[in-house]
Amino acid sequence: MLKISKAGKNLFLGNNVVIEEGVVIGNNVKIGHNVVIYKDTVLGNNVTVLDNTVLGRFPTPSKTSTTKILKDIGPLKIDDD
Repeated sequence: MLKISKAGKNLFLGNNVVIEEGVVIGNNVKIGHNVVIYKDTVLGNNVTVLDNTVLGRFPTPSKTSTTKILKDIGPLKIDDD
């Protein structure tokens, strides 16, 4: 499922890539296999996303986790490399 809002030139997509609506991708971006990119994520120019990566989703802590959960941190933005 690919619903890219805006993509630059020279985009490489691996196999089994899922991209939600609202994602913006710059020029010369490489996205590996089995990648999921959630809505409103922005990838700048010359970014490489390695295989089996999940971007734009806050991790779900386990029931026994003592990690403080941040809320309303906004969408993920990865600047130009």
